[in-house]
Amino acid sequence: MAAAIRAHLDSHPSHIDISCDAKNAFNSYCRSCMWSPLREKFPALYTLARVMYGAPASIIFPEPGADVAEVLNSVGSRQGCTWGSFLYCLSIHSILTKLAAEFTDLLILAYCDDVHIVGDPKRAVKAYHRWAFLYGEVLQGELRDEKGKAYSPTIPEAQLRSLGLPASMPVVRDG
Repeated sequence: MAAAIRAHLDSHPSHIDISCDAKNAFNSYCRSCMWSPLREKFPALYTLARVMYGAPASIIFPEPGADVAEVLNSVGSRQGCTWGSFLYCLSIHSILTKLAAEFTDLLILAYCDDVHIVGDPKRAVKAYHRWAFLYGEVLQGELRDEKGKAYSPTIPEAQLRSLGLPASMPVVRDG
């Protein structure tokens, strides 16, 4: 992914790369997003996934000197589950595809929860805001602006801010 981004920016020095960070990505996405693509693309795995993830998991919190607290969890991947990355990727795929279809002039790259938006600064910032909206609306999650980064060796930070880049997102010149 880094090589693709570097090659694009070398060919288009006026473009930027916005890396996105989702808050607790694997632990907080809405599981309902995985059922339809799982059934459509991996029908042989659907029943097993329903057994594993079809009901809320019981999380036990033992407290010294107090009753044991139980919380039912129906979001995200189960701790230590080897399917975690697969199910998360399956859940975000449709909204990444939607983002790429809306911004055909941009390079949208993702590896698990590492999402990059590369292209013209004005369009990339707009796509970042759209990605944040879609991520919240569909997956019930949120992006952390302060953990993302806008990389550009040529575009001044003030110009990126004027285009709507979040104030808490770091702008870096070397990537």
